[in-house]
Amino acid sequence: ATGSAGTNGTNGTNGGTGATGATGSAGTNGTNGATGATGATGSAGTNGTNGGTGATGSAGTNGTNGATGATGSAGSNGTNGGTGATGSAGTNGTNGGTGASGASGTDGTNGSNGSNGATGSAGTNGSNGSNGATGSAGTNGTNGATGATGSAGTNGATTRVVVSTEAAGANCTNGGFKLVFYVDADGSTTMDGSESSTAQTAYACNALTTAQIAAAAAAAAQLTATTATMTGAGLSDCGPSSNESCAISPLVTGGTFYRGATTSYPATLSDYRLDKYEITVGRFRKFVEAWVGGWRPATGSGKHTHLNSGQGLANTAGGYEPGWDATWTSNVGAAATTLAGWTTSLQCEATYQTWTSAAGANEKRPQNCLTWYDIHSFCIWDGGFLPTETEWEYAATGGSEERTYPWGSTAIGANASLAVYGCYWNGTGTCSGVTNLAEVGSVAAGNGKWGQSDLVGSVWEWHIDYHNATFVSPCVDCGNFTANTYRVVRAGGFYNPSNFLSTTWRNYFQDLGVRNNSVAGRCARPTP
Repeated sequence: ATGSAGTNGTNGTNGGTGATGATGSAGTNGTNGATGATGATGSAGTNGTNGGTGATGSAGTNGTNGATGATGSAGSNGTNGGTGATGSAGTNGTNGGTGASGASGTDGTNGSNGSNGATGSAGTNGSNGSNGATGSAGTNGTNGATGATGSAGTNGATTRVVVSTEAAGANCTNGGFKLVFYVDADGSTTMDGSESSTAQTAYACNALTTAQIAAAAAAAAQLTATTATMTGAGLSDCGPSSNESCAISPLVTGGTFYRGATTSYPATLSDYRLDKYEITVGRFRKFVEAWVGGWRPATGSGKHTHLNSGQGLANTAGGYEPGWDATWTSNVGAAATTLAGWTTSLQCEATYQTWTSAAGANEKRPQNCLTWYDIHSFCIWDGGFLPTETEWEYAATGGSEERTYPWGSTAIGANASLAVYGCYWNGTGTCSGVTNLAEVGSVAAGNGKWGQSDLVGSVWEWHIDYHNATFVSPCVDCGNFTANTYRVVRAGGFYNPSNFLSTTWRNYFQDLGVRNNSVAGRCARPTP
């Protein structure tokens, strides 16, 4: 039971294994050490070929392989890092350690690949920005990490590629497209005027796949090269602080409400976007340049393409929204094809007209003196469409909130603190000229629920519908396309009295009638 090993025994390495030698000591210089009962915890032999194997034994010094066991650490200089539940990777191992619960185990020094895990940013200088959930990309990797919320890699590709409707000629050999690269400030997928810089153009069609060309061509139907330059007066300096894109278009969340504040006319709308500001002189000047340069709206364009699988609004008379009619083109700008011709058309009244033949002091004021055909073609050129009367009223009333005014129920006073009306802007109720028509967005206190400015006052706004004495009913994303002489206008003008400012007040003008100094409008757009 307790006998010690024989002194200088030949096989002293192994403990004694005798049966019952209770207290006998080993013979001096005996051939074999005493044989005890069960030597329980003998240590491994020094310099043994393999490290000790057992429940708690430590690894042999300089062993060929690291110890294998529940909690044993890896052998020094082992060929491979330790494999197990919590073992760390071997120093200088070929690959980082692999283990069951090693959440992000340390990579081997100089390992072949960087770690793939849950929260890394895109690789520096990656070809494309990251698209993946969170894991980090290898340094200088070919592509950035792939996942849902990764930011773009440094020097990655441009945000958006759109094929222009303008042919590239000899500079492009793959289908004759010219590429236009847009840089978005707000990350939106549809151009809304918030672009942070002028578009960069490149004849690089050969770099596109067939699928990319098809996708870009589809986008070009709503995003045209002519809308690319969004800097300058009346383009990127709107609002009370003159620091916002004049073409920004906030999302209006759809729902159900009662038109005319009466339960007889419920309407349900899908989501859409409605421009924050009325069309400025500066924005319309870009459109005139494009028109003089030869741009014309395509037949069938200008529909609410996000509804009814791209066919537009459901027409209660049957079918869907028809879109632009080619016979209307000759009505635009009173058939003007030159800047001089447009100037003649847009200078409808010397005292109140906002158009000038060259950029001037009115660039941020609403463009007035517009016919329905002028503004409809502008919205198509600008990648949108004219809103319906129902869409305008929904935004103005705050949807189901059924507001009396866009800002709420607060009654308007004899001033311009909530709306530009009654010639109180730069005046005391007596009109004196275009100075009484404020720059767009000047009265932020009067903004609507979703951020739109000047929904009442300023200028009357054209809508896509023909006018009818009663509302179209039933109405789910509906419009009135039953032809007659008049089109709907809403909102009241800068010289009208306060009773015109109710969100339920309706009016109408001839679509090709006399150009009016208080009629203009804003565009709507599909959801991103």
